[in-house]
Amino acid sequence: MGRAVAVETLELCLLPQRHGEGGGFDLTLSAVRPRAGHGSPYLDVGLLQRVPGQRLATATRIPLRRPFDLRLMAALRAGRFLRAIPQGDDGGVELSLSFSTLAHRGGVAMLQASGALVTPLGALPLGGGLLLAAERRAARRPYAWARATLHGHVDGDPIVCLLETSRGRAGSVVLPAIGRLSLFGPGARHLPRGCVLAPLPARAEYGTGQLRAAALSPGHKLELELNVPIDSTAIFEVVDPNGDAAYAHRALDADARLKLRGRKRDVVELALTGRYEWGARAGDPRVEERAWR
Repeated sequence: MGRAVAVETLELCLLPQRHGEGGGFDLTLSAVRPRAGHGSPYLDVGLLQRVPGQRLATATRIPLRRPFDLRLMAALRAGRFLRAIPQGDDGGVELSLSFSTLAHRGGVAMLQASGALVTPLGALPLGGGLLLAAERRAARRPYAWARATLHGHVDGDPIVCLLETSRGRAGSVVLPAIGRLSLFGPGARHLPRGCVLAPLPARAEYGTGQLRAAALSPGHKLELELNVPIDSTAIFEVVDPNGDAAYAHRALDADARLKLRGRKRDVVELALTGRYEWGARAGDPRVEERAWR
């Protein structure tokens, strides 16, 4: 992992083949290089699984004895998706996949994948499911954040909707939120070009199991509304490189609707599903499923 990066995160979310039925998982891997005096580098592993009749949240931390990165998109661009992440003393993560790319932009991809994923928390078969992959790099975690990685179809073609918003902090001052909304994939060709060419500035309100966001493009307004039952959400404790605690509230079966409004009428309304995470400096006491290390 490069010296300028303190937190490098890879998210792999296998969506259930039928919404609300069957299995799925959300795996988050964060390579953290703590600030001086706050410990040694480690890999933070968080896993949310949906199995028949229940949801399971587990987490572990693996000490890292040598630098490495989690870069997955470079392998995608090179046509490779066979990857073994170097192991720490307590184990590692191994990917062995075959895939076809349905949509890809920047650090996010939607894949039709089969193969195996082995983690310190167990083996995760893919079984030809729909896999959402995302990677990020940051000097530290935001003060608060929300991320929704969603997919749907437009006239039979797949589309990805990505909403990201976060608040930073300068000393004791919490800074204004910065957000953006992106639409891409084969289905994007059926939408107005101004809505899909680049990420759009967005403003959002969010919390446990819900998110409301709006963005503007030339001639159109985009409105995103997302809901997840609280009992589908789990809390994962995460830590900043400077030692501050934060809490990620994650769900892998979010329901959302995206409306594109023109000047005189609704252009289109899309049903979406996927992964939702919001983070804060305190956990929501209403969420019963928790994964502390």
